[in-house]
Amino acid sequence: QDDDYDEDEPQALTGRYTRTLYSDAQGFMQVGASASLRDWNDNTYQVRRRAEVNTADKVVRSAAFLADQQSILGLEGSWGHGGLMLQAEYMLTRVEDIDGTDWDYDGYYVTASYFLTGESHRLKKGEFRSVRPMNESGAWELIARYSEIDLRDHALGSVSSVSRLGVNYYYTHKTRLMFNVLYADVSGDTRHTETDGYAASMRLQFLF
Repeated sequence: QDDDYDEDEPQALTGRYTRTLYSDAQGFMQVGASASLRDWNDNTYQVRRRAEVNTADKVVRSAAFLADQQSILGLEGSWGHGGLMLQAEYMLTRVEDIDGTDWDYDGYYVTASYFLTGESHRLKKGEFRSVRPMNESGAWELIARYSEIDLRDHALGSVSSVSRLGVNYYYTHKTRLMFNVLYADVSGDTRHTETDGYAASMRLQFLF
């Protein structure tokens, strides 16, 4: 809504907890959970997403309705060994319409990455540390990711999936170049006759 609410602004109470089961020179494992309770104060609720392409239209949409309450639950995990890392997260939400109707949505992603040049991801106090290339030529990392989001309920809304292949190049521990190729597929209620397509994206990141 871009903060242009019809009624009073929504209120939220949100928390997240993670636990590192182990972390050493060989690898790590971390699990976590999150939850949020939200009072929408009779404002309009709608999920609108760009199918993971920042320059695309918001083609992934739920129904739009006046919302009363919302609850969100999430589970997450990450595991690494040597140059390999796996990450996954699942989230579900229930939104109550002001007329008492419940709308249920959920989504998840799974990501795998692997360093070709011998580096590895590390955890420190529950957070990922910057990747430091082992030599002056930098570090190369391959990425594969799959995600789904189901915003269809009561015969309204869309379901989408995105498959991604990419490569990251770390010039230094503060400079990273990312390139990705994505395939998105959208079904259900759609804004366009073309319901799938490909995209390529590039991003240059500097850490300060």
